[in-house]
Amino acid sequence: MIQNSETARAINQDRSPAPTPQKGFYIRLLLLGSAIMLLSQVIISWFALDRFEQALIPQLNQKAVAVGTALGSQITYASQELGIPINELIGVNDFFQSTLDSNPDLQYLAIVDLNEGVLFQYNTPQGVINSLMGEMQKQPYGSQGSHFTEEIAEYLDSRFPIYVNGNPVADLHVGVSTENIRRQLFTIVFEIIAVIMVSMVVTIEILNLFMSRNILAPTAHIHRVFESGSRGKFTSRLAMRVRNEFGIMVSSLNRLLYELEQRYQDFHFELRELRDAQIDPRISQKISIIIDQTNNRFGFSDRFSILEKTATQIRMPFFLFIFSEEMSRSFFPLFVVGFIPPNPALSYELMISMPITLFMVATFLATLVAGKWTCRVGCSRLFILGIAFAFVGYCGTFLADSYAELILWRCLNGVGYGLIFNACETWIALHSKESNRGHGASAYVGAIFAGYICGPSLGGMLAEYVGQDTTFLISAGLAIVSGFAAYRLLASDPPFHQDLSPSLTGLEPWKVLFGNSRFVSIVFTAIATRTTLSAFLFFLIPLYLNELGHTTIEIGQMMMLYGGIIVIGTPGISRLCDRIRRYFPATVAGAIISGVGLLFVLTSGLIGESRAVLVSIVAVGLGHCLILAPQYAIMQKIVYEHREQIERSVSISIYRFVDRIGLIIGPILAALLIQTTSYTNAIAAIGLIVLVAMAFSVTFANRQRSPVKSAVKA
Repeated sequence: MIQNSETARAINQDRSPAPTPQKGFYIRLLLLGSAIMLLSQVIISWFALDRFEQALIPQLNQKAVAVGTALGSQITYASQELGIPINELIGVNDFFQSTLDSNPDLQYLAIVDLNEGVLFQYNTPQGVINSLMGEMQKQPYGSQGSHFTEEIAEYLDSRFPIYVNGNPVADLHVGVSTENIRRQLFTIVFEIIAVIMVSMVVTIEILNLFMSRNILAPTAHIHRVFESGSRGKFTSRLAMRVRNEFGIMVSSLNRLLYELEQRYQDFHFELRELRDAQIDPRISQKISIIIDQTNNRFGFSDRFSILEKTATQIRMPFFLFIFSEEMSRSFFPLFVVGFIPPNPALSYELMISMPITLFMVATFLATLVAGKWTCRVGCSRLFILGIAFAFVGYCGTFLADSYAELILWRCLNGVGYGLIFNACETWIALHSKESNRGHGASAYVGAIFAGYICGPSLGGMLAEYVGQDTTFLISAGLAIVSGFAAYRLLASDPPFHQDLSPSLTGLEPWKVLFGNSRFVSIVFTAIATRTTLSAFLFFLIPLYLNELGHTTIEIGQMMMLYGGIIVIGTPGISRLCDRIRRYFPATVAGAIISGVGLLFVLTSGLIGESRAVLVSIVAVGLGHCLILAPQYAIMQKIVYEHREQIERSVSISIYRFVDRIGLIIGPILAALLIQTTSYTNAIAAIGLIVLVAMAFSVTFANRQRSPVKSAVKA
């Protein structure tokens, strides 16, 4: 009976408070601010794009006129000054090819004679050639030195008459593809969309931080004061340094509580005096009963409390760090190519994968020791230490001159990556409650994939315009901002100590955790998820899309879809799982969707290679959206169950250590696959691995349920 009452008390203490009105106000304010910002950016972008479209065609025409005038003068000089007939010129096609290579905006060049037809041409479509002859018969030649532009077979054709000794001998045609113009406009549209999404995500993250610290937390405290005050229990007063409207409101409430307490003490003093002045002991006893009743009904606290730390408090600095790390994601395999020596010791594909793999190995090893460090120095100091490693790694990558240097600096990045991940996961575990573990995990997952939205798209654009190496320097600056945010938000976090000293050390925590079938089950799913992430998204996608002719900007935009899906879907999935408490079925459904989505790339012959890759990215994003938050919630529950035996940070380190195996084997597996087969078959093979791992996960989960069912029946 005592045990049951203690359990019920623990559950009641762990239960999160009921939703408060300010939460709805925050959501409405967030939606309103996002809608206003989105509308303003769309309007500004629309006008800018319209002005650009109006200016683009004249600019291309001017370029065509400049090229046509220059070529026409050279041909005229060769025919008129040197006496070489136009139809006997040598090397014209090669000259046209070099001209078009130097001017990729131009589509074709051709010299047409009224009698002999096309004398020379390069890259001119047959439909344009037929149209040129027809147009020339309608209007043979213009006046000397004149030119005019018209649309021929979806091309803007600029026509330059060539005169020798005052007589027209041929026409030079310079073509600009209207499809190329539309393609450039579409590229700009997607860049604008990417910039809008990045700015929206950053703004929402900043607004989320501001609202949580300066509005939601103080109003939640005020709500608790009034709720407990309605029962006669007035809680401790809140100390707030921020002097905004809510700070003034809290100060006024503190003064009100102080005055109310003083009046209560005066009332008590008068009652005691009245009791002591009585001669009749019965009256004195009745007054004592009244004093005891008022003491039971009303209570005050003279202590000042600070705002309670929450799981979401670490989201902003973690998001900024992930943002900095993901900026190189869309081009890093291509960046490694420039460092591979002429005669590499390994195959070309493995040389590309090694910096990614060793980065994961460094993260793997850092995770192994991060658990004890977290207990000793606290989450905030460990986070800032990880930022220091990451900053040095970014700067070193910017200055790297050789393949060995690149690997060294990326390993330092990996150490910082591992320390920061462990600090964040430990923070989430310490500040999440039983009833909202899924929501706490969604804050962690949301920060990761908000960085996945912003990083690849913006990093791809920066790599295109300022250079790939300079992008790492920008990442270093963003890492410093992340460290400063962690210092301001988490600096007061001391090293934590568990109430009960864990009894297990050495390899015993590993035996206990791997003896838990649920832990083994989520390990299979976690390794498969990480393998998909590192092999498919981090390694194969940049190389495959680059082979298909996509730029780093387009690669970043396609990779951005993965993070966007998870950021949008994770909060709803996590709340649903918290409500129905069905975490494991969500992970199974997610694994099936991601595995089948990777197999969908085999349909590239039917729908096109780029579209098939896009569908696979979307499917993997949907699958991981179902997997990640429930997976972290299951892990935190297991950590909480073993808290008396194993330190929480140690349990998290063990889980993360095993989880990193997928990140390590992913790039190597992908490199070995594309050595022996095509990109599509390699992606499909990873999909099969995901489905097999899901089957093992279900098997071990059923092993855990079977003894429970037997015990219930007994």
